[in-house]
Amino acid sequence: MKKLISTLFIIFIFFSCQDDWLEEKRSLSLVVPSTLKDMRLLLNNSFLFTNDGLSFCDISADDYYITDEVFAAAPTAIQRNLYLWEKDIYQGRTDIEDWNTAYEQIFTANVILDGLARINPSESQQNEYNSIKGGALFFRGKAMFCLAQEFAGAYIPEKANSQPGIPIRLSPDIDAPVSRSTLQQTYDQIVSDLSIATDLLGDIPESKTDASKPAALGWLARSFLSMGNYDKALECTERYLDITNLLMDYNDLDQERRYPFSLFNDEVISHSVVTSIYQIGFRPRALVKEQIFESYKEGDLRKDLFFIINEDGTVGFRGHYTGQNRYFTGIATDEMYLIKSECQIRTGNVQDGLKSLNTLLKTRYVTGQYENKENLSQKEALDFVLRERRKELLFRGLRWMDLRRLNLDPEYAVTLTREIEGMIYKLEPGDKRYVFPIPENVIASSGMEQNPR
Repeated sequence: MKKLISTLFIIFIFFSCQDDWLEEKRSLSLVVPSTLKDMRLLLNNSFLFTNDGLSFCDISADDYYITDEVFAAAPTAIQRNLYLWEKDIYQGRTDIEDWNTAYEQIFTANVILDGLARINPSESQQNEYNSIKGGALFFRGKAMFCLAQEFAGAYIPEKANSQPGIPIRLSPDIDAPVSRSTLQQTYDQIVSDLSIATDLLGDIPESKTDASKPAALGWLARSFLSMGNYDKALECTERYLDITNLLMDYNDLDQERRYPFSLFNDEVISHSVVTSIYQIGFRPRALVKEQIFESYKEGDLRKDLFFIINEDGTVGFRGHYTGQNRYFTGIATDEMYLIKSECQIRTGNVQDGLKSLNTLLKTRYVTGQYENKENLSQKEALDFVLRERRKELLFRGLRWMDLRRLNLDPEYAVTLTREIEGMIYKLEPGDKRYVFPIPENVIASSGMEQNPR
């Protein structure tokens, strides 16, 4: 165990830019994480924990399209294969970033939790102990959620106990046997980790890259929404909004800035971004379909703040909550209002659902130009909130999750299409390619079941 943990610390020393960390950990005799300070240093590795393994979701979803030229210039075959929903994505490659990133986060969280189990905190240490434990559970839970969106199927309650989930790792022992859990076990563990984290974490994070109670509630709300558990998702959003409910007034933003939204803006409670390795060729030249761009009505400030018209008349996206051209995948308050509204409407509380949505949308329109929606039927209200969710949460790493869950309802199922070099490619609702293959080296070494394609 000492050798294993020492290796982990050496990895983090290599990536860390903190001089005091480097100085303190130079001797191998000092690298066993046995103190709360050690655990905190591991937890504070924002280089690791702010990257969400959702690039496969992002490339494969329909938030954007690319030209033939951009497709041909993609740096890796994996990018091209994901874009066209090919069955053989990896073509023999085993270094799969989305898988590796998430399990590195899980492994690090397990090292921290294992170390904490060996510490008997004093009264003065208890708050720090709880904060570190809550943080480790938070990062482990959200890493498992990201894995479930890519490497396991959509959650169907009556089938979840028989569907394969992901391998659940709760120990830092790399020699422990590896097998796939059921989908129900996967989501039970995600919910357990994030729920315990909400009880341990504080309301206000020291940094927006840190874990916090509302951050955990946000990822819980996402999890329950993907499970179709609208009562629980609603409860999470209400608890979140009791802590923080601040929305930016888009009237106050500068449309002349290249990227109008600043890093760590007022709506962001938990900052994270999509894993970047597979995105290099696509992100700068990703184009938005005309029907999406034209769905924003007169007076909707998002049309100006989210998009940029290129010289050739095509539309690009610039509305990232990162202050740059990097996809934001973290938790922000606008998403919580949308989840709250959808869940209120789905559970029969239509008028309150519309009020929640109106609260958000009036901050997105030119002052005085938004007209509150009222007295809609449940179907009309649900259609409305799902349209607004599509418009508000572009390029957030959420569209793939939404496609998977909404495709379970024929009323909202869609067929995705791409056109490259005159060829049309399609992804039908419920297609097996909505689940990505587990890396072949993992299958070979563990013998676990592969996802069919």
